[in-house]
Amino acid sequence: GSGGPTPRTSLGGTSGSAGFPLPEVVHKLLKESSIIRWDAAQRFYEVLDGPLFEKRFNQLRKVRQRHKNGATERPFSRMHNFFILKRGDKWAKTGTIFRPKKPQYAPPGYQNGGRCTPATAPAPASAAGAPKPAQARRVASEEEEEECYNSIALLSGACVTALAMEEAAKKAQAH
Repeated sequence: GSGGPTPRTSLGGTSGSAGFPLPEVVHKLLKESSIIRWDAAQRFYEVLDGPLFEKRFNQLRKVRQRHKNGATERPFSRMHNFFILKRGDKWAKTGTIFRPKKPQYAPPGYQNGGRCTPATAPAPASAAGAPKPAQARRVASEEEEEECYNSIALLSGACVTALAMEEAAKKAQAH
């Protein structure tokens, strides 16, 4: 047949399925209040309602192509490009915590908050002074350091390269 290959929709084009890029989907769900929340102090998203998060996520996301016959739907398969799963083993699970990989994936208004200061817990606002249950334990110095790298949008590739070079140097010394 003439005419070349069948035209496919480019990444930008939507083939009959209007939808939003993943970070935008997350921002929209954030506005719907009871689904996920943004913790400005710790700079993470927390899933408040897993099933609803999954349902709304599927309604809003951009679908690249209809799945081939019988292919399993993997709605969250590209989330790791934009976010880092910090707590939990599934994106759409109540209680899951994930962080933006780059400042622009944080909610609008928090996208240039690249502060490299350790996350200090604010004083409890309640007059009763009731301590927050075991929340402080979650932030380890290693995590703060990692968060620092994330917030200044250091490319993960640079870390991988540095590690590979270190390994190579160790091997060279061993021989």
